[in-house]
Amino acid sequence: MNGENMVSIGHASKATRVHRDHLRGPASRTRKTGRGRTGTRVKKALKPSVALALSVLVLLTALLWAGCGDGESDGPETGDAVPEARELEVRTLAHGMISQYGRGDESATEDETRPECEVITRAEDLEMLLKVASLQEEIPPVDLERELVLAVLQGPKRTGGYAVSVSRVTQKGSLVEVRVEVVEPEPGSITIQILTSPYHLVTLDRDAFNPRGQLRFVFLDEQDNLLEEVLAEV
Repeated sequence: MNGENMVSIGHASKATRVHRDHLRGPASRTRKTGRGRTGTRVKKALKPSVALALSVLVLLTALLWAGCGDGESDGPETGDAVPEARELEVRTLAHGMISQYGRGDESATEDETRPECEVITRAEDLEMLLKVASLQEEIPPVDLERELVLAVLQGPKRTGGYAVSVSRVTQKGSLVEVRVEVVEPEPGSITIQILTSPYHLVTLDRDAFNPRGQLRFVFLDEQDNLLEEVLAEV
């Protein structure tokens, strides 16, 4: 009886080990073999490669987000938008060929063809200009609290065939560009023999300027030659 029990116990122990191996599954059993240990070493060797791959993925993701951010910043924003040039309305105050402007300037010569350009914002300055120039026409009253005057004066000439006119005024931020058409007779052409001093005065509403404050007025002829640059408070 004792022998039978011992056999039974031996069978039971063997059955128990088989049952435990069955519960652990194939993966648990293979860990005890040499092949299983080799597989474990391979997995450990792969870990640095996986970490490197993850680092590269994180870096690429960061670069992608940065690229998206730059793309958004390139779009138009109200605060940083570059203002577009706006054309301002001008009204002619006086335009003609006969005046006394520059007649008393002994330093002026016939070779000086570049006109003088002024921005007038004060009543006393306009009054002084009109007194010196003695224009050929009457000037209507100007309210310099609401307006300003741009004056282009070509200076004394010995013949006709000269003329100046303000053709266009545009504003872009604090820059005001004044285009001036300058007319001169062709060399050898027949002109009237008369002393002239062409001029053109125009007015603009102060409220038309945006922004206001201290602005830079740049006077250019049709060939983009700089005639004058004036800083004025609007």
